[in-house]
Amino acid sequence: MMRREICRYEREEQPIRSQILEYKEYLGKSYKVSSANSMIIALNAYLRFIGRPECCVRTFRMQKQIFRDADREITRDEYKRLVQEARNMGNDRLSHILQTVSSTGIRISELPFITVEALKRSMVTIQCKGKVRVIVLPRSLTILLGDYCRRMNIRRGSVFITKNGRPVDRRNIWREMKQLELGMVILQAGGTS
Repeated sequence: MMRREICRYEREEQPIRSQILEYKEYLGKSYKVSSANSMIIALNAYLRFIGRPECCVRTFRMQKQIFRDADREITRDEYKRLVQEARNMGNDRLSHILQTVSSTGIRISELPFITVEALKRSMVTIQCKGKVRVIVLPRSLTILLGDYCRRMNIRRGSVFITKNGRPVDRRNIWREMKQLELGMVILQAGGTS
């Protein structure tokens, strides 16, 4: 459609801004925002190419989705079972990671920002993906993680570290979650017989 419209402009007169705005309106009604925006970006590139940058239009604003679909979330009971299974498998670190992520809403990639120093302040400043966020840590979490740090002899730096002392990354956690998932499947299979 866009190609035909642009070709029509070439055969007739030079495109004027009002025609471009009409076309933008048409795109907004006919396509999803992301598709319409990609067409507008292409159109703007073409307009600059033919020497008509004054006809360029802005893309549609798109609000980022803050919440996930409900079918991608786990229930409170499933969460409790995961934490308990991690404990049963002797993986306190994973149990504490699950509790930290669920009580703060941080991403796995932001776990290295949970430090002993942040626990003392009950606040963590996260600088990740070009954004800075400050998260207040719940009192119950600071107590839980403080006890964990004392037991694991972690005195400074990141709370969640590997055996080599490096902060955990998504690969470590993914591997442990897979083991946890396997344990849950075995537990469920044993419980049904």
